[in-house]
Amino acid sequence: MPLVRLIYASKKTDEWNESEIESLIKTSQERNHRHLVTGCLCFNRKYFMQCLEGSRSQVNLIYNSITRDKRHKEVELLCYQYIDERDFGEWDM
Repeated sequence: MPLVRLIYASKKTDEWNESEIESLIKTSQERNHRHLVTGCLCFNRKYFMQCLEGSRSQVNLIYNSITRDKRHKEVELLCYQYIDERDFGEWDM
Protein backbone atom coordinates (compact mmCIF):
# COMPACT_ATOMS: atom_id res chain seq x y z
CA MET A 1 0.00 0.00 0.00
CA PRO A 2 1.51 3.37 -1.00
CA LEU A 3 1.81 5.82 1.88
CA VAL A 4 1.33 9.58 1.86
CA ARG A 5 2.25 12.34 4.28
CA LEU A 6 0.03 15.39 4.56
CA ILE A 7 0.90 18.43 6.68
CA TYR A 8 -1.55 21.26 7.22
CA ALA A 9 -1.90 24.31 9.43
CA SER A 10 -5.09 26.04 10.52
CA LYS A 11 -6.30 28.71 12.87
CA LYS A 12 -8.82 27.90 15.59
CA THR A 13 -12.20 29.57 15.37
CA ASP A 14 -14.17 31.20 18.17
CA GLU A 15 -16.28 28.04 18.24
CA TRP A 16 -13.26 26.17 19.61
CA ASN A 17 -13.18 25.71 23.36
CA GLU A 18 -9.75 24.81 24.75
CA SER A 19 -11.36 22.42 27.21
CA GLU A 20 -12.26 20.29 24.17
CA ILE A 21 -8.63 19.40 23.43
CA GLU A 22 -8.65 16.20 25.49
CA SER A 23 -11.83 15.01 23.79
CA LEU A 24 -10.46 15.92 20.36
CA ILE A 25 -7.25 14.00 21.00
CA LYS A 26 -9.06 10.90 22.24
CA THR A 27 -11.54 10.84 19.35
CA SER A 28 -8.82 11.49 16.77
CA GLN A 29 -6.52 8.82 18.18
CA GLU A 30 -9.30 6.22 18.06
CA ARG A 31 -10.29 7.16 14.50
CA ASN A 32 -6.70 7.29 13.28
CA HIS A 33 -5.90 3.92 14.86
CA ARG A 34 -8.93 2.31 13.16
CA HIS A 35 -7.86 3.70 9.77
CA LEU A 36 -4.11 2.99 10.23
CA VAL A 37 -3.29 6.70 10.12
CA THR A 38 -0.40 7.98 12.21
CA GLY A 39 0.96 11.45 12.79
CA CYS A 40 1.61 14.34 15.10
CA LEU A 41 -0.57 17.27 16.23
CA CYS A 42 0.77 20.60 17.50
CA PHE A 43 -1.52 23.23 19.04
CA ASN A 44 -0.47 26.52 20.62
CA ARG A 45 -3.92 27.81 21.69
CA LYS A 46 -4.34 29.71 18.41
CA TYR A 47 -3.01 27.50 15.60
CA PHE A 48 -3.04 23.82 14.75
CA MET A 49 -0.38 22.08 12.73
CA GLN A 50 -0.71 18.40 12.00
CA CYS A 51 1.12 15.71 10.07
CA LEU A 52 -0.97 12.75 8.90
CA GLU A 53 0.57 9.58 7.45
CA GLY A 54 -1.22 6.60 5.95
CA SER A 55 -3.02 5.44 2.84
CA ARG A 56 -3.96 8.18 0.41
CA SER A 57 -7.69 7.48 0.72
CA GLN A 58 -7.72 7.57 4.54
CA VAL A 59 -5.48 10.62 4.86
CA ASN A 60 -7.58 12.48 2.27
CA LEU A 61 -10.78 11.51 4.10
CA ILE A 62 -9.47 12.87 7.41
CA TYR A 63 -8.09 16.05 5.85
CA ASN A 64 -11.38 16.75 4.06
CA SER A 65 -13.27 16.37 7.35
CA ILE A 66 -10.85 18.85 8.98
CA THR A 67 -11.43 21.41 6.21
CA ARG A 68 -15.20 21.20 6.93
CA ASP A 69 -14.80 21.31 10.74
CA LYS A 70 -16.20 24.57 12.10
CA ARG A 71 -13.44 24.68 14.72
CA HIS A 72 -10.81 25.27 11.99
CA LYS A 73 -10.43 28.22 9.66
CA GLU A 74 -7.79 29.24 7.16
CA VAL A 75 -6.80 25.60 6.65
CA GLU A 76 -3.66 25.56 4.54
CA LEU A 77 -2.10 22.48 2.97
CA LEU A 78 1.65 22.73 3.56
CA CYS A 79 2.90 19.41 2.22
CA TYR A 80 1.47 16.38 0.43
CA GLN A 81 3.83 13.67 -0.76
CA TYR A 82 4.27 9.96 -1.21
CA ILE A 83 6.61 8.43 1.36
CA ASP A 84 8.49 5.17 1.73
CA GLU A 85 8.11 4.99 5.50
CA ARG A 86 6.36 6.78 8.33
CA ASP A 87 8.09 9.28 10.60
CA PHE A 88 5.36 8.86 13.25
CA GLY A 89 4.68 5.16 12.93
CA GLU A 90 4.08 4.71 16.67
CA TRP A 91 1.86 7.77 17.12
CA ASP A 92 -1.91 7.70 16.60
CA MET A 93 -2.07 11.47 16.61
